[in-house]
Amino acid sequence: MPIIAPHHRRASPLSTRNDYTPVCAWPDDCTVQWGGRGIVISEDSVRGTAFFEAFPVAKGFFRGEGKSVEDAEAACFKKWAAFSICDHKWGRGFIVESRGVEFKHGRMRPKLRGKTHYTNGGAICKKCKAFASMFKPVHALCSYKAGPSIHDLTLAAEGALRPASPAYQSKDLNKWARKSELLLRLAGVELPETPDTPSQLDIFDDPNLDPYNVECRRAVVSWYVENREALAKTPGKMMQGFFDTLEQRSMERLVEEEQDYRTEQVETPQGDPV
Repeated sequence: MPIIAPHHRRASPLSTRNDYTPVCAWPDDCTVQWGGRGIVISEDSVRGTAFFEAFPVAKGFFRGEGKSVEDAEAACFKKWAAFSICDHKWGRGFIVESRGVEFKHGRMRPKLRGKTHYTNGGAICKKCKAFASMFKPVHALCSYKAGPSIHDLTLAAEGALRPASPAYQSKDLNKWARKSELLLRLAGVELPETPDTPSQLDIFDDPNLDPYNVECRRAVVSWYVENREALAKTPGKMMQGFFDTLEQRSMERLVEEEQDYRTEQVETPQGDPV
């Protein structure tokens, strides 16, 4: 009997659907989960499907889809069975499977479309097309030459480069903040000196109450306005295009906030009550 994911266990307070019991001969150390209303987002469509997912302790991740959870489990088990008997040939980048399968010489083979190139340690077997984490991550050299992204700019403009509160501090977060600051300064963003202490503002407070936030937004907006065309992206497809658009709108919103703030400063003489 496989290990049932906690949210499916009948005794769990998080369990909302207990209407299915796995029927295939999964290993005892394999964790499984399923759903009758999964959503699949591809390059040009969004569709609903039942699904079944398996996470063996050894290696690999397997997902099956179908009209029912039982059909999805059968499809998932076939992938795991093919993985179990394959003498794998792992690679980082080559043609990968799209939706649907075909059968050749009595064996299931995924239909192929497109290419990929994993840099996070992920790999796909060139024979059975299974996915597993097999390699060490690849770190891009000289990535600073690409310059800051809109995501980098919006975070810096909102004061995110200063230390976080003690409850949220971490080595990775501090490393990211320092790297981002150096990247922005190298690109020519004239950021103010980064404080050694966290911001005293609450999440709902007016960011204009913190002089550091004001100076960061001014520096980022000034740089962005001069480099707006170089940062413009060709809209991507589906979700990637959606996130690109959100980031662009966030940056334009910061430009509007800075313009409103400067106008207010001009119209309100220094020393007079606002």
